[in-house]
Amino acid sequence: AHESIPHSVGGSRMITQVLPKEVTRQLRNVAQSLSASVNDVCVMEMLRLIQSWNRAVGDASPNRWIRLVVPVSLRTPDHDRMPAANLVSCAFVTRTFAECDDAATLLQSIRKQTGEMLHQQEGFVLLKCLHFLRRIPGLLSLVLRTKSCFGSVILAYVGDVRRLFSGRFPLHHGKWVA
Repeated sequence: AHESIPHSVGGSRMITQVLPKEVTRQLRNVAQSLSASVNDVCVMEMLRLIQSWNRAVGDASPNRWIRLVVPVSLRTPDHDRMPAANLVSCAFVTRTFAECDDAATLLQSIRKQTGEMLHQQEGFVLLKCLHFLRRIPGLLSLVLRTKSCFGSVILAYVGDVRRLFSGRFPLHHGKWVA
């Protein structure tokens, strides 16, 4: 495991972690050995981490829910000329604490769900819900004011972004210029 401490970005509650090349290589190897994607393995591990943390603080009812918010791209080849951030939504991976006990079964269910997310374009569900809520004056703000938790955590595994580009970018003070 990587021992560096995650850091917050700009004082926000967003925490990012840059993993060393060796850790990402290990993640790919583990995922490959499990016939899963790295993202699916990360989702499984995050669910189990939240379950473990809640057990440690004494709040782990087997029927309690954990919900991960996972950013999903809605881009198709038709959108090649549009910035990537313009077509992003979220999908939800929700499990009970009891469903997180068996890692193999949990990973299998995550693989099935994320595969369906991609093929059924599940990210559009959130956008349609938001569109509906905005059509009724005051409804969106009412929903957002409730104390309900929409997700335990947002998990976005980007991977090694260098693998997405065929060319090389120049460096300035150790950072890419693109």
